[in-house]
Amino acid sequence: MAMFLKTSGCLRIALSAFDREVHSCTALNGELCSTCEALSEASYTSTSVDMPRFSKKLVPNITENSNELVSNTVAINAANLNAQHQEGEEQLNLFNEVLESIDRIGCLDCWVNNQFHNESTVHIRPWGFPAILATLRQLQMKSTEHWPFCYECWIPFRRPCNHPPPFPNKRLDPERCIHRVKDQTSQKYTPLLPTLIAIIFSYKDGVTKQRSLLSLAECKAGMKWKSLGDLADWLHKPVESSSQVPNPVVFVISFYKGSRSLN
Repeated sequence: MAMFLKTSGCLRIALSAFDREVHSCTALNGELCSTCEALSEASYTSTSVDMPRFSKKLVPNITENSNELVSNTVAINAANLNAQHQEGEEQLNLFNEVLESIDRIGCLDCWVNNQFHNESTVHIRPWGFPAILATLRQLQMKSTEHWPFCYECWIPFRRPCNHPPPFPNKRLDPERCIHRVKDQTSQKYTPLLPTLIAIIFSYKDGVTKQRSLLSLAECKAGMKWKSLGDLADWLHKPVESSSQVPNPVVFVISFYKGSRSLN
């Protein structure tokens, strides 16, 4: 309280002993306290106290869904960050729906072809599938602070995908990864997303010899992958903001929308 009474600066800052998250009047773009109001009226040369900057950069008012330009404040910046995070989370929620639909069908090949799984069905994958899968599994995925994911199956940790994180200061044991599928031919377990992407990429139409399944993902993702190398380079690009999810997730969502005729 003594600091509050004696301060020559913003009174809001003087309350930091009671509230650990305090900001000045100008940072909040809020109503000025008596000190800030006095400083705003005084000329810079008439006071020894640093003059707060009241002319702030103007940015879109995202909190009101308006094109109006307002001062760049802590509240506006927080709203921007929250909006970016929400955009990324919405994509992950859709991706989680995809994972649940795959789990219900119980077979990646049947899910890709949008058909019910029959235990007697034997899927014959293209001859190049093993090499494509091996190439994808060897990718050195980039670490990210936005939506960190498992380097084995490429599925993000925690909510909403609920992939368990690794133990502190330890690498994730591939055998502990819960998102693996059993190959019908080799009877070995392979990571979910690399296997799914390899199935989609390796399929070619019997008549046109075009990668018709891949084109469904390309259309929704707004991309064109001319080769496996192009796709691999794109898949392991780093995530740069919380509105952006890992590209393997983007690929699967894009294929899902394209194959199910979703917007």
